[in-house]
Amino acid sequence: MSVRLFAIVGLVGGLMLAGRGLAGAEETTAPPPGAALAWRLDTPVGRVVAERPATARIFELVGIDYCCGGARTLAEAAAASSLDPARLLAALEVVGRDPTRHEDRDWTRAPVGAVIDHVVATHHAFLRRELPRIEQLAQRVVRAHGERHPELAAVQATFQGLAKDLITHIRLEEETVFPRLRRRAAAGEAASADEHEVVLREQHDAAGAALVKLRTLTRGYEVPADACPSYRELLVGLEALEQDLHRHVHLENNVLFGTARSR
Repeated sequence: MSVRLFAIVGLVGGLMLAGRGLAGAEETTAPPPGAALAWRLDTPVGRVVAERPATARIFELVGIDYCCGGARTLAEAAAASSLDPARLLAALEVVGRDPTRHEDRDWTRAPVGAVIDHVVATHHAFLRRELPRIEQLAQRVVRAHGERHPELAAVQATFQGLAKDLITHIRLEEETVFPRLRRRAAAGEAASADEHEVVLREQHDAAGAALVKLRTLTRGYEVPADACPSYRELLVGLEALEQDLHRHVHLENNVLFGTARSR
């Protein structure tokens, strides 16, 4: 592990506070003068991840929603999670300035068409590939372990509902919303939400709630002692789905639909 990574781990490890914590701390921390980053405690969470996608891992480690909750400021997100806001900002800056972690593109500077192409080729393709595979695993695991682990029935039902909604969701995007966004961008029109984007945001919120339920039912994707390889693979697949969907929703809510661009 590199010295830089040790520093990040140390910063993140110091975020969790005892008792009341520093939820009401004043905004005393800001990037040093001349820094390339311009994040402050009033910066929206979604903007941070949009500009430096690698910071998503920090938010995931401390349980901050950066996709559906991307409009919240860093100070608000820290307070809601009982974190030290100054240390959260410091950890994000370490990751944001690390040149070895900038492989992910800053999508706020990309053309709308390029963002759409990435969402479809990466995230939509992931869902079309993984949802059927996870469904097969869930069926197999419920048959083999359902009696000893009755929570698996709820896991399967929650996943099936989520998968059905996601297929409808990406079809609406590809057939209606994304073509309109392309036309609007080509005409030089400013971004503005319409009824379809409002529906998509609501669907994102519903998907986020389903992910929370899956994580709760599986106790954070904890592998039981009696789990077979298929059971383990199911949990790995569900957690990978959660992580990919977070990035998927983030790109749409905080980049395509204007939140990260309105600054």
